[in-house]
Amino acid sequence: MRSKLINRYAKDIVKKLRGSLSEDYEKNKDIIRKMEPNLSKKQINELSGYVTKLVQKGE
Repeated sequence: MRSKLINRYAKDIVKKLRGSLSEDYEKNKDIIRKMEPNLSKKQINELSGYVTKLVQKGE
């Protein structure tokens, strides 16, 4: 189960970077890693997975 912080942060990322995000998990992971270098590996993976899911859903 994702934490509320991850959900909220992922939605903010999608709002800010809607044009540069894609349905590709690896590309989104690289974008998030460049944006937030201080996040742990687990946080980056959770964020990129949820961001990819939101982009695919069209939110």
